[in-house]
Amino acid sequence: MSELKAIEHITEYRLSREEFNQIPEDQRAALCVTSYAISEINTLARLYMLSWHDLEDNDVVDHMIFAQSNVLLRLFSAKIFEFSQLMNLKDKDNKTDDPVVRGLFEAANTKFENLKARKGYKLALFVRHEASNHYRLKPARENLGGVSENARLSLYVHKHNANTIHPLGEESMFIARLNRANRTASSKEEKIELHNEWFQWNLDATDWVNETFEQLVRKVVLSRFPKKTARRTPHWVDPQLVGELEEIRLPVFLRVNNGNKGTR
Repeated sequence: MSELKAIEHITEYRLSREEFNQIPEDQRAALCVTSYAISEINTLARLYMLSWHDLEDNDVVDHMIFAQSNVLLRLFSAKIFEFSQLMNLKDKDNKTDDPVVRGLFEAANTKFENLKARKGYKLALFVRHEASNHYRLKPARENLGGVSENARLSLYVHKHNANTIHPLGEESMFIARLNRANRTASSKEEKIELHNEWFQWNLDATDWVNETFEQLVRKVVLSRFPKKTARRTPHWVDPQLVGELEEIRLPVFLRVNNGNKGTR
């Protein structure tokens, strides 16, 4: 009897190298960088949605649940910010004279203004540089005054490095940054509320990202090759590669088979 498989349908629109080269250079560049960003943002969104667990009423374990989700949410937000910076065309390495690219990016940047008016944007902005992409002493010093009196300033060490998480860092670099911005998150309930507010903004911003990319593809690719079609193909995969959102969660603790001696 053959092994049980799960089926996933994937629609592929594939350009030949010749077709790809027919697209003007800056439009090709825009297509490349935006498709790359879409893949990263959607992947991080999926991982974050799979990371959340019900709390265990155990302060140590609950902190490790928060830490895992916070890492993914910060990375998720950081990528959305990078995409928004791409759209504003202000960076010296982000200039173009292509009217199609400029028009699409400027229209997307205008739509992003609506997202910037949301509370979730301000929350994401608070931690964008200081607690997402960079490790610097200056913000660490500035955050010291925001560390709350009841902060858990602990170091959690596990025999496997993958399970080693330090609340001291999370409390002083992330939670303290929120405290500096008057977004107190001292209780579990407050942390959950902030997570929900921030995550909802990320979801809505992801819709904007994907909509922007779809418009770019229509203008740059589909209109240039009107007779070309996409193909929807079934793929049979190992069931372990497929998970229901309500049933599957990323583990917080990793156990390593003793046979894998090279794993730390």
